[in-house]
Formats: sequence, structure tokens, C-alpha cells
Amino acid sequence: MSFVVLAIYDAPASASLALPAAQMKGLQVGSMLGLVGFLSFLAWGFDSARENFKSEVHTSHQALRHSQEQMRSVMSYSPIMLWSLAADGTILLAEGSKRVHFSPDDATLVGAHYGELYKDSMLCELMETALSGDDCSASIERGDQTFEAHFSPVYEGEKLVGAVGIATDITSNQRFERIQKLNDELRVARDEALEANKIKSLFLANMSHELRTPLNAIIGYSEMLEEEAEDLEIEDFAIDLKKIHEAGRHLLALINDILDLSKVESGKVDTLFEDLPLNDFVREVVDETRGLAQKNGNTVEIIVPDSTVIVQTDRRRLRQILFNLLSNASKFTENGRVTVELTRGEKDGLPGALFHIRDTGIGMSADQIDSAFAPFSQVDGSLTRKYGGTGLGLTICRRFCELLGGDLGVKSEIDVGSTFTVWLPKSRDNKSARHRAVFEGVDKPGVLHHYREDAPTILVIDDDESVRGLLVRMLSKEGYNVVTASGGEEGIRLAKQYEPAAITLDVMMPGVSGWDVLSMLKADEALAKIPVVMLTIVDEVSKGYALGASEYLTKPFERHHLLAVLQEYKSCKEKGPVLVVEDDDNTRELLQRTFTQHGWSVMTAENGLVALDKMDEEEPALILLDLMMPEMDGFTFMEVVRQNERWESTPIIVLTAMELTSEDHERLRGGILEIFQKGSYSFEELERQIHRQLQRSLLGKQVREAIES
Repeated sequence: MSFVVLAIYDAPASASLALPAAQMKGLQVGSMLGLVGFLSFLAWGFDSARENFKSEVHTSHQALRHSQEQMRSVMSYSPIMLWSLAADGTILLAEGSKRVHFSPDDATLVGAHYGELYKDSMLCELMETALSGDDCSASIERGDQTFEAHFSPVYEGEKLVGAVGIATDITSNQRFERIQKLNDELRVARDEALEANKIKSLFLANMSHELRTPLNAIIGYSEMLEEEAEDLEIEDFAIDLKKIHEAGRHLLALINDILDLSKVESGKVDTLFEDLPLNDFVREVVDETRGLAQKNGNTVEIIVPDSTVIVQTDRRRLRQILFNLLSNASKFTENGRVTVELTRGEKDGLPGALFHIRDTGIGMSADQIDSAFAPFSQVDGSLTRKYGGTGLGLTICRRFCELLGGDLGVKSEIDVGSTFTVWLPKSRDNKSARHRAVFEGVDKPGVLHHYREDAPTILVIDDDESVRGLLVRMLSKEGYNVVTASGGEEGIRLAKQYEPAAITLDVMMPGVSGWDVLSMLKADEALAKIPVVMLTIVDEVSKGYALGASEYLTKPFERHHLLAVLQEYKSCKEKGPVLVVEDDDNTRELLQRTFTQHGWSVMTAENGLVALDKMDEEEPALILLDLMMPEMDGFTFMEVVRQNERWESTPIIVLTAMELTSEDHERLRGGILEIFQKGSYSFEELERQIHRQLQRSLLGKQVREAIES
């Protein structure tokens, strides 16, 4: 704004330039008009400035309101609460998303006195302290929320004019800290559990050996002395020794149950899957429990299909399952019937085998069935006192069934009886086409015909169906187990599956020829020692022997000639000497006395080094080997034996109390023929296995002699 300043001078009367009166009057009038105009202009300028000021004030108010709204918006999403208080305690500002945690929704905060609004609370104490001139802070709980509050006084110069405060929601931080702490604790607990599990596994391994070894001596000596007492007709001693023997067996069963459950729970159970013929396997297990059934006046019935049923499973675990279920059925049934039925059955569309174990015993109610599979449980506490046991049997059975890919179920009725049903898949990977030899009829390749436990098995590999059929009828009639293959690849697979006593092999076959099959058999360490008899129209005897054939017959062959050749490999005319390698004095002496009483020649050694010295002096026919020994353990001994040409084909049967891991089995693979757990076998079982392995050893020896000649 510009201003024009007019200066009006009143000239003295004595001035030399005097104006006429009329002019003077006109000048005065003009001056007055100019002054009026100037004042009007000033008035207009003032009004304009006032309007501008009002506009600027309005704009400022709008900006302030916008700023306040922005602050409220920001505060509404922030995990905090702000307060500003006047010196008299009046609340000037209370903003934040957490206000609902500090006052009712309908409460008016601004203008209220803090003492009335937050009476008798930690927040009230903090505000009071700040208005007294001191800084303060505290944690405040509001429902499931936690806040960290800080208040400070406000001064203008030295005058206290109010206080300000802030409360921050630290709930998520606390949760994070708690979770972090829990995670740290869980990590520590996990590490401790892993360490404890290692210690537990080591303890179980040691206990398995330390408990079973003396039990093996107790069971073995009592059994041997019982036989001697019966032979001497000392009836009282025989009865007492039988009680000791049965008590030892019972104690071993309890120890095995506890160790087995512990291994299952810790995931330490190893399995070895094989193609297992079930018909005679079921009969074997039933025979083992027949004594208990007959003791209670029960009859036992076995129902199996006419054709052999084979599934891919773990022999030892399945034996434990069936043995336990049959023992329970026999134990809880008196003067009744126990039935074992083997059938084919599907579950969820997968083919498999079903075992039905039925009894006419005490039965169970629906509530009792629910708890039957719980650890350390029997349907009634009084049953534990009457029948004994740990209450772990059914738990272990179900766990083992699941381990084998199957299932265990039960149906029962009080005073009527129980039926336990075990289902196992046809093959390990549940693929029905993987092993074509599992459930076929009797006239197809891959089937084990007329299976007998103690009879040698002959594998017939020939693409001609009529030849296969003829050999099956001929050899079965002579007491052999026979399995057939229509081609080379199938023949190799079945040779690995059954490990036959001998193989008959045709040369002219589609795909893989007989020569190729013979080469593959002799290149495989596990199959190389099986005698192979060539049956073919191709007259190439020298080539057959050069590739490792044991005999060479041309078609058409004479029936009596073939049977004579196979009979030569079947017979086993002499026993022993058997070398017992065992560090435990009691077990070593027990085995020596027992085998000697049954007509065997026996050598003994307390460790692997001593055994090697004994073998240098006299080559054993078979070795019974413990694994845990000083100086040289069983694993190292076996490796040394297998590297020596003199002993590489000597049969080795392991007798051990230790729990074998999958790594242990891998070390033993190809080197040993059978593994027996100490205390878990009878002498008859052991002797039967020795006979079988000596037969195979003799076959290999005769093959070598034939090749050399």
C-alpha cells in the first residue's frame, strides 16, 4: 500500500508572495478535499487488510484442524496413547488407538480431570507424580494387553504448567520375547532329549547283551539238565529244572517286550524285508506255541490255502506278531479252541495277506478293547496277576504291523472269545505287480510248489512250458521244493529270492540267454556257489563247464540221470566239526556239551584270533559266531575268513545277544547265512539250520571239485 503525504504550509503574512483572498480560500478548500480523500483511502486500506487477516486466520485454523485430524488419524493406527495435562490436572489432549483400554468408549477425555477419570489406577499415580514435578514410568496391564507408560512434567521457565505422557503397547514385543524364550528352551530340551536318546540307545544295546547273555546260559543249561534228568529218570529234578527253564523263557520274553517297545518308540527298529512263504511259516509258529495251548487243554486248528502264499515282509517281526497273538489266545483260553487262518485279502484296494487268530476264551468288552493296545495295559488288573506279562504285547504287535506296512484289528465278546486280524501288504512298496510270484496259481512260473521246510529247493529256468511242467511233477514227487522261471531275468530274480540248492538252466531262451544267465549267476557273490545243471538241446559241454556249470545234460535227458545228479548235491553224510567262537564261558561250554551230546564234533574259541589259529589246524564244516568279543570281534573275524580262499565258503551262523542295526546287517550281508538271537531259539531250531547250511556247503564243495576235475 502506498501513501501520498501532502505538506501544507501556512505562510506568514509578511511573505513577499501574498495570494489574493479568493485564491487562498480555494486552496484551503482543495486541501480539505485532499485530506478527506486521503482518509477515505486509509479507511479502504484498513478494511482490505482486515479481510485479508480474517482470511489468513481462517486458513490457519483450517490447516490446524487438518493437522489435528492427521495426528488423530496417525494416532488411531499407532500402538500408543498420548496425554497432555494442565497444571490443575485437566486433560488437554488424549489421543491414540488404545484409548479403549484406558477408559469407557463413551467417556469424554478432554476437559475431564485425570483423578476422576483414572481413579485408583496406576495411570492416575503416574499422572500425579508427573504433575508433582518428577519423571516416572511403569508397566500397565489392560486385559490381555501390556503397556509401557512414561510421564514427564512440563515447565515454562521455572513454572510447572502441566505434564505430558505416552503409553506404548508392548504386547507383541512381549509375545515375541516369550516365543523366543520358549524356542530357546525347546532347543535346549531337544538337544537334551537327543543326548538322552543316544544314552538310552547305548543303554539298550548294552542291556540287550548283558541281560540276554546270562539268560541264554540259564535257559540253555536248564534245558540240557532237564533232558539229562529225564534220561536218568530223576523226575523231581526234571520238574524243577523245567520250572527254571520256563521262568527263564518268561523273563526273556519280558525283557524282549520292554526292549522292543523302547526301540519302537525311539525309532530304532531295523527291518529286513524278504519274500516269505507264509503257509509253512504259519505252521512253524503254531508249533512253537502248541505246548502252551495244550497246557490249557486247548485244541489248535490251522487253515491255509492250497497254493503257497508269499508276501514281502520281515520274517522276525512277523514271527513276533503271530507268536504273541497265538500265545495270548492260548493263555486266555482254557479247554477251548484256537484257530489260525491264512487267507488272501485286500485293504484300500491293495492286495495282501490276512491272518485271523480266533479263540474261544474270556473275550473283551467294547471298553476293554479300546484300552487293549495301550502300553502296560491288560483288560483287568487281576489278569496280570493271574496270567503274568507286561501288558506290552498287543502294543508291540500293532506297532510292528504298522512298521511292516500293515494293520492289526480285533473283534471280541465277553465269554465268547476274540478274533485278532493281521493284514500285511503283498509287497513292501504296495505295488501289486512288483513280485509276480506272490499269489499265483500252482501252474504258473514263479510259484514255489509243494513247499516243505526241510526239503532243498530247485529252481527251473526254461522258456518251454511243457518242460517246466514235467520238471515240476518229476522233482516234486522226489521230495524237492520247485520254483520255475520262464526267462533269464526272472530266473536271476528268483535265484536271489529263494537261494535254491541247485538250478536247472536252459540255454536257448528269448531275451537273456542261458549263457548270460550262467555268467550273471557266477558273477554274483551271493549266487556264485549255487550248483547249476544245464538242461539244453545245445551240445556245448565245454562252454558250459567253462562258465561255471556244475553238470551238463542234453535234452532229451534221462530222468534217472537228472535225479541222480541232484541227489548227489542233496546229500550230507557227515557232521562237523563245528567251530564255536564265543567269549562267554557259560555259553561256549553249553554249546559244546549240547552239540557233543547230539553226536557233533565241536571245536571252541574264545575270540576271533584264537578261532583263526584253530582253523589253521583244522578246517571246520561250519562256524557258530558271537559278534561282541575282545581281541577280535565277530565282524572282523568274518571279514578275515571271507578273504581267505580256504574258508570263503565255510557257512557261518551268528549267535548274538546284541541288537543289530541296519549298518550291522549290511556288514554281515553276504558273509553269514543265519542270525539267531541268544535265548530266543531252541537247540532243535539251531541244529535244523546247521543241517541245512551244511547241505549247501557240501553242494558248493562238490561243485568246486567237479570244476577242478
